[in-house]
Amino acid sequence: MAGIAQPLGLTALLREFSPNVAPPTVQSRLGTTRRTEVGVHSIVETYPAPFDCQTPRDHLRFALSHEPVDLRAWHAVLHALPPSIVTAWVDSQPTGGYARRCWYLYERLTRQTLPLPDAGIGVYVALAKAERQIVWEGARSAPRSTRHRVCNNLLGVGSYCPLVRRTPKLQEFQKQDFGRRVRDIAAPVDPAIFRRVANYLYLAETKSSYAIEGEKPSASREERFVELLARAGQANVIDQETLTELQRLIVQDERFWANGWRAKQVYVGRQRHDYSEDVRYPCPQPQALTNLMKAWLSMVEKILSAPKTDAVALAACASFGFVYIHPFEDGNGRIHRFLIHHILAKLGYTPPGVIFPVSAVIARRLRDYEAVLESVSKGIREQVNFHLDDRNEMTVAGDTTDLYRYPDLTAHAEFLYECIAETVERDWPQEIRFIESFDRAFRGAQERIDMPDKDIRLLIRLVRQHDGKLSAAKRDRFPKLTDAEIASLETIVSEAFGEEPVS
Repeated sequence: MAGIAQPLGLTALLREFSPNVAPPTVQSRLGTTRRTEVGVHSIVETYPAPFDCQTPRDHLRFALSHEPVDLRAWHAVLHALPPSIVTAWVDSQPTGGYARRCWYLYERLTRQTLPLPDAGIGVYVALAKAERQIVWEGARSAPRSTRHRVCNNLLGVGSYCPLVRRTPKLQEFQKQDFGRRVRDIAAPVDPAIFRRVANYLYLAETKSSYAIEGEKPSASREERFVELLARAGQANVIDQETLTELQRLIVQDERFWANGWRAKQVYVGRQRHDYSEDVRYPCPQPQALTNLMKAWLSMVEKILSAPKTDAVALAACASFGFVYIHPFEDGNGRIHRFLIHHILAKLGYTPPGVIFPVSAVIARRLRDYEAVLESVSKGIREQVNFHLDDRNEMTVAGDTTDLYRYPDLTAHAEFLYECIAETVERDWPQEIRFIESFDRAFRGAQERIDMPDKDIRLLIRLVRQHDGKLSAAKRDRFPKLTDAEIASLETIVSEAFGEEPVS
């Protein structure tokens, strides 16, 4: 991808006023023709000569007109920008929509009040453009600032606000109603079978969520987590007390139960061959957690009142936002994946009694999941000055809070949609077929030989696991059956499952 030789918008302003800050995901530049170049972690938008900008005000206006509102870049720019530039712009155009949006951002992000009177006239203007990013559409209007006459339709709040850009992939996914597709799949299925599939997928989701962390839960904890998933959308999870209770339910060893937000510096890493630590993500400092989690909780409260907004994007903002803040020493990943189900159910995206077992998909696509997490963690890791002592205790220099406030979670929303799509296209149909086939095999075996139900279930499993035949090593499990009876049961099982792959 070509470099940004003549930058425009936020990229130009960062280069001039805050050169040590990484550029935004969407980078604009001046060229000869209009084109878009999509890279792994960035997008370069090229504009022809008529879009040339000569002054900081030109670049500010260009960014508001042609780029998504990326608060990470805006925060850096406006803290370094001379306030007189914004004041003069509003003085010269007091009713101008772009001037008022810039003024609003300046005062919200810097917490400084400019020497300007309140905007007395002019229609309210939305802060972000819906064609460029997912915006808040929860009520008749977004939260309003009467001083600036601006509607804040961003997904988050001033001190914590993720960005989800409106990409072609997201727009295609948004056209698909996955909840309706599950209901269509279920329509011809016996309701009892559908309930059994749902129960199995709750269990599969539980096992997969723990497996991603390299753990196997006890039977009692597994059962409690299944019950928790079944109640997703009902419980209140937007306070510290309830999240702490979730952590204690999820973490098996009570010695590592939380009593609130963590009080020590932690990181996500892995061990190298020489036993040194490979730090993949330094988490926010513990002294920053109170403010970060207060802002995250405010964002969750806001998005839960936005039923018209893309529920999957909102679930990505809440769940991935939580795991990046990492408020507990342990259990963050499993809570993060529970939050996906909770937000989707709370917003009515998931039909009652249905679960999208996204953790099962994540377990199958673990590298893709890690790559999505790396899209944010890598940029933060490169900007944090940290030190590990000989006990692998981390110390972080300086205040790093602002690095965690405004993540771009576009890739995370796309990945979550991909996981949901795979559960609908693969997991639900596959499990329905399996249970229908198993029931046919069970009935057929039962009609052939009146043997205990548990023995029939065991025989079906063993036959399925050995390419349609009972292995010689397992023959002694059924000493009362003749070879002819075993052969007939093998045929019944094979015909019941047909071409169905081993589950």
